[in-house]
Amino acid sequence: MIGSNGAGKSNWLSIFTLLQNVLQQTLQSFVAQHGMRSLLFQGENSVENLAVELTFGPHTYGFVLQPTQEHRLLFQKEYVGF
Repeated sequence: MIGSNGAGKSNWLSIFTLLQNVLQQTLQSFVAQHGMRSLLFQGENSVENLAVELTFGPHTYGFVLQPTQEHRLLFQKEYVGF
């Protein structure tokens, strides 16, 4: 991937790690082992929340994660659309 600094290349790659851990239900243990910075640029101090929405044809899945002071990510919202 090619792009200028701060364009979002690392965030684009991190989404796949995030999705894998959400699907495997290992998100909290991953964050505990690797830290919030492994998924959120500059950790929880600079990110209010993280929203993800995936669309596959007519199907949509999305969620919003909120970082906590305890260095965890909590599902603030989750939705499925058809």
